[in-house]
Amino acid sequence: GAGAAAGAGARAGATAGGGVSVAAGSPASAASVRARLAGGALVDSSIMRRRPLWGLWWAVGAAAAFQLTQSQSRQKASRAARRASVEPSAVSWETRYSQLKSYREEFGNADAVLGTELGRWCKTQRRRRAENTLSAAHVAALDALGFSWRSPSDPTEEDLFEAWDLRLKELAAYRDANGNGQVPKKWRENPALGGWVAAARRRGPDGLDGARRRAIEAAGFEWISSRTCGSTFMKNFRRLRDMPAGEAPDAELVQWRDAQAKLAAKGGLSPERTDYLRSIGAL
Repeated sequence: GAGAAAGAGARAGATAGGGVSVAAGSPASAASVRARLAGGALVDSSIMRRRPLWGLWWAVGAAAAFQLTQSQSRQKASRAARRASVEPSAVSWETRYSQLKSYREEFGNADAVLGTELGRWCKTQRRRRAENTLSAAHVAALDALGFSWRSPSDPTEEDLFEAWDLRLKELAAYRDANGNGQVPKKWRENPALGGWVAAARRRGPDGLDGARRRAIEAAGFEWISSRTCGSTFMKNFRRLRDMPAGEAPDAELVQWRDAQAKLAAKGGLSPERTDYLRSIGAL
């Protein structure tokens, strides 16, 4: 192997006539090999003259060791580049807060939806407050914007029915303005309505009593969404990527992640998808 060949080259002995000395077991051996290779000399000519076989071994081992080092460096640089392409750069809390103020001025709410850096920042603020790691000053500043401490895009069952009458009116208004009831889940103008519609679809028509079902359908509700959120792979990838630190994925997501790992081990996962999963440490 490359290690054995490199070792044999390192044991070739001292050179004569101004050659580079590579003593067996010397800590400087690897550095000496790289230095000579960088200078364009794979092997000292005196070794080739006096011991052709040892010289050949030395050359092969040195070249293999150098190529291995270079390959590892390229791989490390490639991984760093991929991480940089998916990880947002560090931005101060004040900068994000200012962006959220601008968002509120444009869309009328301070609940940036997921799928954007600002939306992921909002999710982090909710998690930090739940963990009591968000300062009182930051909590007060977000309260001043009307920030929702529970994501309106993911309402609970209580939320679904608590705001029922209000959401029915908003749904009817959306239908009148757009000609359909296909409210996007991540609707920036009203994320609460988008989340409410998605939650109602998850319950299904059998999950509502007759009166509520008639009321929601009369307001323009459509049980089947015409929108696509990307492939199953990308939806699950985003769920893993956006998961708060320290939070464990649910059983379904763990099963999906393990299936992707097995597929990758067999060479059945595309390089692009493999890179996606490696970028978040899932492989």
